[in-house]
Amino acid sequence: MLLSGPLFVFGCITMLYALAVLARGVRGRRRAKRVESVPVSRLASVTTPAAIAVRGRASSFNEPLTAPLTGRPALYYRVMASEWVSSGKSGHYREALSEARGESLLLDDGSGARALLLLADANVVAKEKTGLCERKAGIFTTTLDETGAAYLEARGLTVTLPNGKQRSYRLSEAIVAPGDEVYACGRALPPDGPERLVVLRPGEGSAEELIVSNLPGAELALTLGETFRGARVILVFGAVLAAGAWLAREFGY
Repeated sequence: MLLSGPLFVFGCITMLYALAVLARGVRGRRRAKRVESVPVSRLASVTTPAAIAVRGRASSFNEPLTAPLTGRPALYYRVMASEWVSSGKSGHYREALSEARGESLLLDDGSGARALLLLADANVVAKEKTGLCERKAGIFTTTLDETGAAYLEARGLTVTLPNGKQRSYRLSEAIVAPGDEVYACGRALPPDGPERLVVLRPGEGSAEELIVSNLPGAELALTLGETFRGARVILVFGAVLAAGAWLAREFGY
């Protein structure tokens, strides 16, 4: 009975957190449903502005970028770094850095036309490698090798503390590589200019957001909707805790 108060509060806090995550998850679920419902079109058939989905091979007018952690050639890359924040006997990873490069890419679907994808305001969901540049330092924490440490230090993050110990970071890198099969869903403008390219860009509102991904269709839909599914589990867990604590207090269990 003594624990019912703290458990009730913890359950309520868990539900509030889940509701906040659920709001973001609803947007992800809408994106997933859009990916599943919009049929894939052929670029050669685009004659008027329209919201379409296309799939083809990725390339670029320019030389590929070099992904900073793995050295892989990339048309687009995103690096994320999370720092381990200790709170006594436990802790958690907190986002410390998110960096993306890649302004556009070309897509060829074999129909005789190509598309220019403008990535500046796109939602790019790329294949990701996690746990890069890491050496295990404890049960939960990790340290970085020289590549990871140099990358973070070049961006103004402190890796080595004055006492010689190293802060713990977790790095991940996602890329779209030359030749990848890419899916794109957005607002298409008919071919124009000497290159006769169909231009895909974000349209009006979230219903015409430009989604670009090199994940297979089913995996992309699952990835976009995973936040919603996770939030529901947390919400149910919080509700069970709060309800159980309330019952214990009311009936003296």
